[in-house]
Amino acid sequence: MNIFSLILIILSVLYVFLGFKVIQLDKRSLQNRLFFALNLSLVFWSFASASYISALDEATCIFWYKLSSVVCYLFVGIVLHFFLLYAKKDHLLKQWWVYIILYLPGIILSYMEITVDFYAKAYIRGSNGWTITARTDSMWFWASIAYIVVYISICIFISYRLHKTAIAQRERKQARVLLITSAASLIAGLAIMVFVSILKLDIPDVTPISGAVWSVGIFYAINKYQMMAMTPSFIAENLFQTIIDSVILANPKGLILSV
Repeated sequence: MNIFSLILIILSVLYVFLGFKVIQLDKRSLQNRLFFALNLSLVFWSFASASYISALDEATCIFWYKLSSVVCYLFVGIVLHFFLLYAKKDHLLKQWWVYIILYLPGIILSYMEITVDFYAKAYIRGSNGWTITARTDSMWFWASIAYIVVYISICIFISYRLHKTAIAQRERKQARVLLITSAASLIAGLAIMVFVSILKLDIPDVTPISGAVWSVGIFYAINKYQMMAMTPSFIAENLFQTIIDSVILANPKGLILSV
């Protein structure tokens, strides 16, 4: 196993730790479950990438590469879903068509990658493991890039809007962390893709590393600024049961959220 595969395997272990650490805070919270799903997809993406980089033959490399691509496309939809939930876009998430927008493009791209192999032009075994050259003349290749850039850019915009409009200082700090890590993740992922798949540098595609920036950033916001603290299910289970009198829950503007 080369150094690039080893790094990805270590990251897989990190994603498992982060996912379980957050889901234990509140198993009922949809946001926590989405963060767990986000990290689970990163586990499979990193492990599959590590496996194709160190594959013994081309057939094995192709199998693991296609699996890593499928998980990558699904990961993008999960991330945007997480950000919409974090931004409290409940009116959108109650619409059935939103989930088609979130997940159908990733499913279509995954199907096309499995059946047509639209992204990879050639699989090359180099001194650092297997590398992939991109099929830049394919419409599906550019569609996949546009899908990733547009969806991640929406996440960045959501973080920016929250940073500008949040009333509580803690929420502004949360949004700033997500804004920085989202932008860094997108730039890092695109840079790796360009250098490896288009400019054909003799290094493997380690794009899942860009996901680490995001996952660690979200986890930092959780620990430092209590990003997912005091969710409704957490309050109901741990606070309301201990109070005999009536309780009114209001937001910073004084609007009553729950009685």
